[in-house]
Amino acid sequence: MRILLTGGSGRLAPFVLGRPATARFLWRLASRRAVGGPREHARVDLVSGEGLDAALDGVDAVLHLASNVQHPDDDVRMAEQLVAACGRHGVGHLCFISIVGIDRIPLPYYRAKLAAEQVIASGAAPWTIVRVAQFHSFVDLLLRQLARVPLVMPIPAGFRVQSIADEEVAEHLLDLLAQGPSGRVPDVCGPDAMTFRDAAAAWCAARGVRRTVLPLPIPGAVARGFRTGANTSPEAPGGRERWQEWLARTAASS
Repeated sequence: MRILLTGGSGRLAPFVLGRPATARFLWRLASRRAVGGPREHARVDLVSGEGLDAALDGVDAVLHLASNVQHPDDDVRMAEQLVAACGRHGVGHLCFISIVGIDRIPLPYYRAKLAAEQVIASGAAPWTIVRVAQFHSFVDLLLRQLARVPLVMPIPAGFRVQSIADEEVAEHLLDLLAQGPSGRVPDVCGPDAMTFRDAAAAWCAARGVRRTVLPLPIPGAVARGFRTGANTSPEAPGGRERWQEWLARTAASS
């Protein structure tokens, strides 16, 4: 089976391509800039659609990872281009990774993700959509940025998180590709729903950062969603690696 992977130069793609199960498929990487390595590469602009028809030639399925946080409307346009092109080429499976809570938190990026889901679900190509919680690595990145503040470490008061290891998300996506079109599948989250304050305290201890964690209240509907845990799904299938375990495992590379 030949897979077109969009977002070949993004954060998650190396984890997908680095899993042993990747060998089950033939891969073609789509991105706007060159991607090194031995696999096929297709230069594609998913927003305009330039290069997409050539990239889909001989492709059986698409794993759509590409996204643009800075320009959320691009996510909708990319979904539209992919759905139309998959229909033209008879692609048998369009698998899309989305985010837990996009229908409950009025963040512009989340609204665009929800709209992209709707485009894919209404298209002619058979599809799978899976919503995933924030990655451990993303929470780590946020905390690194917050730790740059002198003397204290300000964090949003009351926020909750249920992060998951990037590798486990990659494994799940590969399983979904092997399974075939499945529609909207259950959300996937980490094993622990926790407060952001607890996550920050564990991060400081693991990274050797001496800061007073200072929760700051944030007003508005978006913050309310993160405080109420709309970005978590405790009943969803949970990942295996806990936040503290991931911190310990990645300590050497940090």
